[in-house]
Amino acid sequence: GTAARAREAAARAEAAEAEACEQAARGREEDLLRQIAALASRGGSSPGDAAASSSLASTPASGNGGDGSGATLAQKVAWIKAHLGLAPECSLVAAVAAANKREGLVAEGGLLRQADRLVARLALGL
Repeated sequence: GTAARAREAAARAEAAEAEACEQAARGREEDLLRQIAALASRGGSSPGDAAASSSLASTPASGNGGDGSGATLAQKVAWIKAHLGLAPECSLVAAVAAANKREGLVAEGGLLRQADRLVARLALGL
């Protein structure tokens, strides 16, 4: 009835927000690729292993999903947004949904579990 329609509308709105976050990320990625190409054509060097190891070092700790160890959900999602170029204003739910979609992952478990899985996957460059 009415409750089911409301849940369906909320799910559609969440999916639309996730799609908007993903589109914004694609635009930022294209801009970065153009900047890298311009630097390469001028003989600039690309970031190397030092940048990769520094990025990995700044990865939020995965924690074990509930005992308070490691980064908070908000910190993990902020790192995911930055890593994937998602809009900072995307909600936690939309950002995780967009990241799952981009990485080809099924949304299994709660947001914290999904964020932990994304952080682990992205930190390893899988």
